[in-house]
Amino acid sequence: MTAPAGRRRSTRALHDVSTRAMLSAVPDHLFLMTRDGLYVDYYARDRRKLFAPPKEFLGKNIRDILPRKVAAEFVRAFARVTPSGAPIDVVYTLPQATEVRHFEARMTAVGDEEIVMIVRDVTDQKQIEAALRRSERELRQSHRRIRQLAGRLIAAQEHERSRVARELHDDVTQQLALLNMRLDGLARAVPASVTDGRQRINEAREDVLKLVQDIHALSHRLHPPRLEYLGIAPAAAALCREISSQQSVEVSFAAESVPESVSKRIVLCLYRVLQESLQNAIKHSGTPKVAVSLRGAADHIELTVDDFGAGFDLETNQRWGLGLTNMNERLKAVDGHLAIRSQPQHGTSIRARVPLRQE
Repeated sequence: MTAPAGRRRSTRALHDVSTRAMLSAVPDHLFLMTRDGLYVDYYARDRRKLFAPPKEFLGKNIRDILPRKVAAEFVRAFARVTPSGAPIDVVYTLPQATEVRHFEARMTAVGDEEIVMIVRDVTDQKQIEAALRRSERELRQSHRRIRQLAGRLIAAQEHERSRVARELHDDVTQQLALLNMRLDGLARAVPASVTDGRQRINEAREDVLKLVQDIHALSHRLHPPRLEYLGIAPAAAALCREISSQQSVEVSFAAESVPESVSKRIVLCLYRVLQESLQNAIKHSGTPKVAVSLRGAADHIELTVDDFGAGFDLETNQRWGLGLTNMNERLKAVDGHLAIRSQPQHGTSIRARVPLRQE
């Protein structure tokens, strides 16, 4: 049974009203086109944003409206649009007034002869993405400058440590040795009967000898010469033995597959990290023992320092003092990585990994 003509007209009118209501909620431009590029119909919430007025493009071919290169890209895309295929997207730019605008077009087939094209202006999105890329670039450059500055500061610090170590070893210790010789001569010049005077001089000589030993140890901590002559594994082993003998902490050391030839920068970095890690373990953890391992591989070398002391909560406890910060910056200067794991009452593990690709 056929519906009366009046009802059919009412249904079409209702459909048109519904379509207009839906289209009014769409911010994009819509175009109905033939497969060969002829503009049949369009929808635009704001006609002022169209590339050309409707009277100039309706019934015209896209080749006559858009710039040649853009039109050619659309013509190639039209050939790929099929009723059963996925939508085809085209990204393009158009000059408008005083700027270039960016657009994304999505095309879907309507039957065999027509194509619906939805065009969205993505200029603001592109500008935001470009601004983000600029910010990321500037941030990376800023980080690079900071790392370079940190590297120069560390190098200057090591240079100053080396200078102070040389002065302590070559100047101060010699003066103390000379003082000790004079005290020895003074002790021999004092008559044997003046026992109290001789005893005081000998005590002063012992104090001088102890001071010489302390300055010698300080000089080696500032700039350990063993690094230059022995390499990282023997130097690290010697440091662990020294800490064990000086502190009430057992420090074990194990080395495996450590390359014989490692750059001075990496050797010094790992040695300083080990020094700082041992000092932190002794100062903060209350551990009776520390396990140190140094392992090499084809492309990296890794230092691990495990203590079995108090530990701490990484989330809430700010234990990243100057020492740990310095360790982190040293490792960054040689493209290394510092990892710390710790839990209350379960000790702390410090792992420093340095790539060897620059070797």
